[in-house]
Amino acid sequence: MEKKYETKISTRLVEIGKNEPTKVEILVKALNGEVATYTLEIYTENSNTNLKKVTVDGKEATISSVSEDTYEYTLDKKADKITIGAIAEELTTKVGINTNEQELGATYREIKMEGRTLTVNIPVTAEDGTTKVYKLIINALPDNVNLLNVKVNGKAANAVPVNKYETRVNKNDTLFELYVIPEDEKAKVQIENNIEVTGTASATIAKDTEEVQVKIKK
Repeated sequence: MEKKYETKISTRLVEIGKNEPTKVEILVKALNGEVATYTLEIYTENSNTNLKKVTVDGKEATISSVSEDTYEYTLDKKADKITIGAIAEELTTKVGINTNEQELGATYREIKMEGRTLTVNIPVTAEDGTTKVYKLIINALPDNVNLLNVKVNGKAANAVPVNKYETRVNKNDTLFELYVIPEDEKAKVQIENNIEVTGTASATIAKDTEEVQVKIKK
């Protein structure tokens, strides 16, 4: 006569500690005497909605210094389409780009670059359901070569046609402190043969120089 066996389920209350993971040892013994030991690791669901980084065409965007939960990026070349990447700090966190469809850990999407500025939403959902939405502001390749201000010895010079500035100074001045400020802070400015700089440029000019040449690049 065939011997019948009862199936029993073993249960135990386990307290999850502060130091993860909580490890539980499980011992299984077969009827033939063989024994196997298993380890169960228990983790709490993460609530981390932080992004590790955001990329545009493989280059990392910067965190905005003025807007919370916002990234910024300025293109360094003309582009009709760009590829945006969003990578979470946790592999179990889901990330999306302009959509509620999210992927685990990281996601990438090609988007059409329209206009001078494009804003992209990046929704993030942690393992425990915590959500957060980031913004990525993408600026097109700058093409602004206009000057915002030109100052000589602290006094603003006047703009006159075409691409010229004029000012009058004290007859006793022998040196002129010149400051040139572009409208686009990322534009490159060069005064005469001085070193080309990004943004505001300055130089000391001798009095015998009637005209000063300023170059600005977008």
